[in-house]
Amino acid sequence: MKPKVRFVIYRERVLGYIHPDRPDYVQVLKPSILKGDSGTYDERWISNPSDVRTASVKDGEEFNFDFSQYDNDPIYDYEYLK
Repeated sequence: MKPKVRFVIYRERVLGYIHPDRPDYVQVLKPSILKGDSGTYDERWISNPSDVRTASVKDGEEFNFDFSQYDNDPIYDYEYLK
C-alpha cells in the first residue's frame, strides 16, 4: 500500500499535512495567529513527534478548512469523526 498524505495539527496552532516523501516536515495549510503561531506558511521541521497529531474534522472546522474534498481519495489520511 502506498503511504498516505497525513493531515495534521502541529503544536495545536497549525493545520498542515505531512507528505510521505518529507516525513520530518509539516507543510502549512492554515496557521493560526489566534492560537499563538507566527502566521507564516513556511514548512515546519518536526523536532518532537509529540508536537504533531492527526487532524480531525473538528480541527478543520476550527481552522475553517473543508476536508470533504479529500473524502474519496485514498491517498489522504485524517480522522473522520469529530
